[in-house]
Amino acid sequence: MAAAEAQRRAVADFGGVRELAPAYQAELAAGAARRLALRMMLVPALFTALADFMWRGGPWTASASMPPGGYLLVARVQDYLGYAYAVLAVAAYAWLAWRVRRGRAVGRGPARAIAVGTLAMVGVGTAGGWLMYVWSVQMWPAALTWPPMIVGGLVIAATYGWLGRSALTCLAAARARP
Repeated sequence: MAAAEAQRRAVADFGGVRELAPAYQAELAAGAARRLALRMMLVPALFTALADFMWRGGPWTASASMPPGGYLLVARVQDYLGYAYAVLAVAAYAWLAWRVRRGRAVGRGPARAIAVGTLAMVGVGTAGGWLMYVWSVQMWPAALTWPPMIVGGLVIAATYGWLGRSALTCLAAARARP
C-alpha cells in the first residue's frame, strides 16, 4: 500500500504519536532500569575479585603492624555495602522482570528509584574507596606504586563511571516527558 495509506491505517490501529509516546517513554525507562539493575548485580562480584587481587602479596603484608580498628571498620563497611547493593539489585531486577512478564507497566517511579539508588551507591562507594586508598598510602607508602593497586583502582574507577553514566541514562529516560 502507499505510504500515506499505511500511515493512516497505523494511526487508526494503534493511535497517534501523542497517545503512544507516554507508554513508549515508560517502556524506555523500564528497559534502562532493568539494564542498570543487571549491571548492579555484576559489580560486587567484580569488586570482590579485585579486592583480593589488589591486596594479595603486597609489600606491606610482611609488616607486623596491623591497621587501626577504624580502618578495618571502613573496609568491612565497604564490603557489606557491596553485598547489600547486590541483594537490592537482584531484588530490583527480579521485580522488574516479574512485572514485565505479566504485562504490567513498570512506571517511571521505580526507574527513578533504581537510578537514584545507584547514584548514591556510586557516590558512597567512591568516597569510601578514596578514603581507604588515602589511608592505605599513609600507612604503607608502597601501596602508591603497587601495580595491582593501580590497575585495580583504575578498573574500579572505570566501573563506577560506567554505572554512574548508566544511572544518569536511566534517570533521563524516567524523567523525559513525551
